[in-house]
Amino acid sequence: MFLMGFGSVFGKSWREFKSNIGSVFWFAFVFYGIPLLFLTLFLGYNKGLMDNPNVYSVVLLFLVVIIFAFISAFPYFGLISACSKKDKYSFGELFDSGAENYWRLLGFCIVLSVFSFLLFILFIIPGIIFSIYWIFSVYIFAGQKKGILASMKESRKIVRGKWWRVFGYYLLMALIVVGFFFVFWILGLIVSSFAFLSGLVGFISSIFYHSLVAPFSIIFLKNFYLQIKKEKGGKKTGLKKRINKK
Repeated sequence: MFLMGFGSVFGKSWREFKSNIGSVFWFAFVFYGIPLLFLTLFLGYNKGLMDNPNVYSVVLLFLVVIIFAFISAFPYFGLISACSKKDKYSFGELFDSGAENYWRLLGFCIVLSVFSFLLFILFIIPGIIFSIYWIFSVYIFAGQKKGILASMKESRKIVRGKWWRVFGYYLLMALIVVGFFFVFWILGLIVSSFAFLSGLVGFISSIFYHSLVAPFSIIFLKNFYLQIKKEKGGKKTGLKKRINKK
């Protein structure tokens, strides 16, 4: 029953992902892949500064990494915002959604990260428990325009009574992602004697993950959220009920 339910959500998510794969891939490539390429070239060109660090090189590296982090968050925020409202989204819709909700979602992620970090630091087990309770809060926040704390509270309400199932689905998806990294790790070992090829494999794996694997995970959790909402018989919460509709 568990695997059948997982397979149903996975299948729906795969169909949605396939219908948007072009726009999702290129959106992530433009705002993650290209900045990553520039970051890689910058680090390679300034290797001397990194080998002999000084105040100038440390500040410069810090600024470059911060800029990269801000840019690379954009495709994630765009996809979360867009898929929270519909099943089909173009490159332009992903861009508009990301631009409209960037600072809201950035603030949300900062607050959620602080809460989670404090719980993990103080009490590891409660940190894990509440991380699962809050797992759907970003979709509620993006889809309903609710406040941060209200979204976290709503997510906890949805997960309550289904915590182990949500944890199981999340763990199974995590294992699939680990399998992806294992494949590229094996490839990295095969070409490890060739520095250029080893670096190329690492670069390609990063692009592949952030352009395809991570977006699919986002879509999967969104559809799982919708499934849980349908089962609980709740009212619409900003996301349209589209379960089992192709």
